[in-house]
Amino acid sequence: MDIFKIHVNKRNVLRFSSIIDTFIKYGLYELVDKLTYRIIPRNGIERKVPFEVRVRQCFQELGPTFIKFGQLLSTRTDIIPEKLADELSHLQDKVEPFETAVAYHIFKEEIGLSVEDVFVRFDEVPLASASIGQVYNAVLKDGSKVIVKIQRPDVEEIINSDLDILFAIARFLDKRDEDRPISYTEVVEEISRGIRGELDYHQEGRNAERFKELFKDDTSVYIPEIYWNYTSRRVLTMEKIVGIPVKDIEKIKDEGYDIKKIAKLGAFSFMKQVFIFGYFHGDPHPSNILVLSDERIALIDFGVVGRLDRHLMRFVRTLFMSFIYQDVDMVLEGLEEIHAVDSNTDYLGFSRELYQMFDELYINPLENVNMEEILRSFMNIIYKYYVHLPADFTLLVKTLITIEGVGRKLDPEFKLSEAASQFLRENLKYIYDYRSMIKEGFDSIKDSVGNIARMPTHISRVLRRLENNDLDLKIRFIETQKIRDDINYASNKLSLSVLVAALSIASAMFMQIDMRPYIFGMPFIGFLTFCITVILGLWLLFSVIFHRPG
Repeated sequence: MDIFKIHVNKRNVLRFSSIIDTFIKYGLYELVDKLTYRIIPRNGIERKVPFEVRVRQCFQELGPTFIKFGQLLSTRTDIIPEKLADELSHLQDKVEPFETAVAYHIFKEEIGLSVEDVFVRFDEVPLASASIGQVYNAVLKDGSKVIVKIQRPDVEEIINSDLDILFAIARFLDKRDEDRPISYTEVVEEISRGIRGELDYHQEGRNAERFKELFKDDTSVYIPEIYWNYTSRRVLTMEKIVGIPVKDIEKIKDEGYDIKKIAKLGAFSFMKQVFIFGYFHGDPHPSNILVLSDERIALIDFGVVGRLDRHLMRFVRTLFMSFIYQDVDMVLEGLEEIHAVDSNTDYLGFSRELYQMFDELYINPLENVNMEEILRSFMNIIYKYYVHLPADFTLLVKTLITIEGVGRKLDPEFKLSEAASQFLRENLKYIYDYRSMIKEGFDSIKDSVGNIARMPTHISRVLRRLENNDLDLKIRFIETQKIRDDINYASNKLSLSVLVAALSIASAMFMQIDMRPYIFGMPFIGFLTFCITVILGLWLLFSVIFHRPG
């Protein structure tokens, strides 16, 4: 009987003991030593097999929770090394299928109707079998061809039990290694949300429906319909798409499709998701993108999606613009705006490596730059200097790398940097339309007012901690004149930003007032304030783009 260093529920003791045995089997001795008092005989595997491979093999053997955990963890290259992330991304989500009779029972239990009541045909052999569910071809009574996804029996209970164990491990390691800049519990919490989201087929259906709404005016991208009458938390019924998966390159060529056009179309559809919708497909691998007979593309499998709030969308735009203008300062300011940099970050070392990265990458023109190389280099520096990025951003980075890989499989000359640059030029008016700028200005003012209103509370909290001798100060001595200059510059820029935002709102309000005289069909005062706003806004924009710290 094991004596564990951590507390787990009685019902999870046997499972935890099994997990420890698997850790030992794959030579993860350092972790086992932290979790148990067991004396472990070394089997020498650590000298024969690389660490990253052993972790992947271990997760694969431990089943659905650890497979999903590893797949989602592979997107977090800000907190794990790139080599380990690459290895975890190869985790196979294929398992032996469960009996179709069990699938029939689950369908009736969830939908309230038998398979015979709903379908004229339901294939006995599943199309695919994964760790969470399996997929069948079927035909509805009205003749519609559909795909039916049915969740594995008891998988939710298994996953919840494993997540309880992972939380117990994470909390223990957090207490043991308090000085670490990363909270294990927060990482497990974040990834567990993603896993539990994939357990709810209702959520996947809602994701697909939202994509269908977002692309309703774009005839080049097709999203399958969800049949809600036959969909529940454990059953998903969606329209079957007849097309060629992008992974079948030779078949696409044999059919005579324009592969350059398809590669560009896939990249543009993704850019639209990122820069305009702020909502993107999180798993666009070649099996989830289909080429239709009229050279449109269809997207399927919406279990993993990414969401960009307005702050993150602004940072992503800033990041791409910084790549175009080769401006490191834009990246640093963007990271500070989303609070990715804290006291654990060696800011000077971090900025120095970013400058070096830009110098090395931009020997060639932007159109010839390898976007995957840029993103990997960027994330390696992020990991090295403990810069904490939101999970949706790291998912976006992995997805961008996947998109570039898919594009190159279709067209060896495809470059995501060139496609992104073209998309930004062609769609600048949609990305930076005056309404979004006014809204962003208003939101910035609202945030500033909120911060000012919260200042007394924060000051009171600091004073209370100071009184209780519970306040740690970290001070770095650098040139005080430079600090003064930077503070003056930031203050002036902030004041001008608030003025521009206020004038934007005033201009929008004046435009709604019926006030003479008119010019170009608009109230003169509204037109005047709009012109002043544009001039000041452009001045502010150029001062930010071309500013270089002294």
